[in-house]
Amino acid sequence: KMNKEYVDFTTDSVMKEVADWYDRHGTPNERMEAHYLLGCTYRDMGEAPRAVDCYLDAVACADTTAADCDFKTLAIIYGQAARLYHLQLLLTYETEARRKANRCSYLAKDTLHALFEMKMIAGAYILQNKKDSAEAIILKTLDLYHRSGFVQDGIQTSLMLMHLYSERQDRLSELRELIESYDSKSSYFDKNHELHQNRKQFYFYKGVYFNNTNQLDSAEYYFRKLYFPGMPLTAKYYMYDGLLRVFRKRHLTDSIDKYSQLYCEVNDSSITIKDQELTAQMSSSYNYSRYQKKSMEEADNAHKANIRFVIILSISILMAVVFAYWVKTYRSQQRQKQKELDQLKSTFADTLDMYEQKIQELQRLESTHKKVLGLLQKELGDAKCESEKLKKHYSIARKEIELVNATYQEDKERLREQIRLLKIKIDSLKMKSGISEYVEQTASFGNTEILRRIKVLSANPKEQLSSLDMANLIDAATIYYPTLMNDLNLKGTNSQNMSCTCILVSQNFRTDDIAHLLGVTGQRITNIKAEINQILFGEKAAKPLLGNLKKKYGIFPF
Repeated sequence: KMNKEYVDFTTDSVMKEVADWYDRHGTPNERMEAHYLLGCTYRDMGEAPRAVDCYLDAVACADTTAADCDFKTLAIIYGQAARLYHLQLLLTYETEARRKANRCSYLAKDTLHALFEMKMIAGAYILQNKKDSAEAIILKTLDLYHRSGFVQDGIQTSLMLMHLYSERQDRLSELRELIESYDSKSSYFDKNHELHQNRKQFYFYKGVYFNNTNQLDSAEYYFRKLYFPGMPLTAKYYMYDGLLRVFRKRHLTDSIDKYSQLYCEVNDSSITIKDQELTAQMSSSYNYSRYQKKSMEEADNAHKANIRFVIILSISILMAVVFAYWVKTYRSQQRQKQKELDQLKSTFADTLDMYEQKIQELQRLESTHKKVLGLLQKELGDAKCESEKLKKHYSIARKEIELVNATYQEDKERLREQIRLLKIKIDSLKMKSGISEYVEQTASFGNTEILRRIKVLSANPKEQLSSLDMANLIDAATIYYPTLMNDLNLKGTNSQNMSCTCILVSQNFRTDDIAHLLGVTGQRITNIKAEINQILFGEKAAKPLLGNLKKKYGIFPF
């Protein structure tokens, strides 16, 4: 309740107890929310690293395969982590966190929050000077805002695009269209068509447009409209910058001298303030005063702790043997359970492979039978058209056809029976505890929006995966298969192409389809598969990769 009402937390004692209690008794959603609130506590206390740790603990508590998973709260957690990363200028981490927040918002059907996170990703890219990527994301966000009916949010977001286009002489026509749209459609103007002082940045972009098109009177007018009483240095920076641009074009030496000096003073002051703010942010992220106070309290209670230690030690010695025996028994049981589960996964994977082989064998049998039967039928037709001397050959051909048909029917029935028995075994294994979870997880992953999109793209020879598609695929796989994705990162196979290849192999995509989707050759995909198999499983071959993924990570595509 305090968090929702924007009341800062001042101590972590209560929330630590709450998190500990829910860790023992709560559902995944409850554990996630408890650790999230503990993170909010550390955030309010100025301990950003501990807050981020708690947010990551909260994410780990979520069961993303469950039907009741609270993706809305999960999106908020990723967004809060992104905000702290932003304050510490960890922009790459911020971008990743916002991507995940965007993904979870879509799963929660919270389109507005998903689009907000997309917009913030673009902002991080601008700070990293990745302006082409920022522009692409902003354009996509504007389109989605429009199609989703959030018109005013889209209009306000267009200011980010104005920022990019105002620096480009070749984008003046696009800048003009954005300005005209904002002027005519924005709901932020008052009855006199004036903007509140917090939204006057629009006038700067309008002034830049007029300045770049040599309409200097209009440019000066809008740069002066930036003024309001008590305006901060950051606002004066834009006003003086704009006016200096105008007077330079007019070659007014006195005005150039005046505004150059004002611009430099404001710029220097602004940099100083920003440095102070950044220092304050970084310092507040590592607030050690609490720990110093805590250390003093611990020193005062040291003698009490010694007494308690003697008592606890005595009890511990008494319980040590019992506990050691319990740990040994528990570990033995866990090892046995894991061994049984690994054996069950191996059996299931082998059964699936055998089932697929028999299906392929039946298809080859039918194809071969059609070809052989066609040749024999031709021979039979030729023999019927010839003279009496070929009657013997005709008889032989008919017997060969009968023999081929009989053999074909026998092999076909044998394969059908084998396939039927394998299907029964597969269905039986799918119902067993452990395997059923993996099967449901694979089915859920295969039904995600990005996998459905990729299946459509793979059928179109002109379509390939975009960078955003690859990022969405990796994000989705991280949610459903965190162990596999973590192993890929730890073992150095975390490039986009390698990660996407591994994921698509796990979903039974053919080598040619993967090559087409990634825009590389089939041989390159084969080499990547062999490299992944070598790094993850120690085997120097591409073919066993899918089987190894099934057995180790329980990925069973159908």
